[in-house]
Amino acid sequence: MIAPLYAGLGARRKLRAKGHLFVAIGPATFSSAMMNALEMKDGYGAILVGEPTGGKPNAYGEVKSFELPHSRLAIQYSTKYWERVPQVDGDPPSVLPDVAAPLSWTHWSSGRDPVVEALLAWKPAAPQKE
Repeated sequence: MIAPLYAGLGARRKLRAKGHLFVAIGPATFSSAMMNALEMKDGYGAILVGEPTGGKPNAYGEVKSFELPHSRLAIQYSTKYWERVPQVDGDPPSVLPDVAAPLSWTHWSSGRDPVVEALLAWKPAAPQKE
């Protein structure tokens, strides 16, 4: 499903330049969404903004299911282990954002979006001198 988005991004040179594409992540970002965020960071130079993801980058996935014949309970199980090498070192509990924008009670209760605020305030880091 994400292939058309990748194709569109690939066709836009300006968006591929570091600092021109941002991806919002947070506790509800897991499974395929987390993998897509990492692919956008690695393949398109996207900057991840928000909170740590809700899933581990190295984890079981590729879910299949079946129904138990007598109880009719639905069973789901993972069929594949995904290891995000070289994007993720070790076995961290989540993918961390490049720009932290944690949601607070103040944000939530006043209808403010910390990710949008962080993006509007974002300035690229100055180039490192060697």
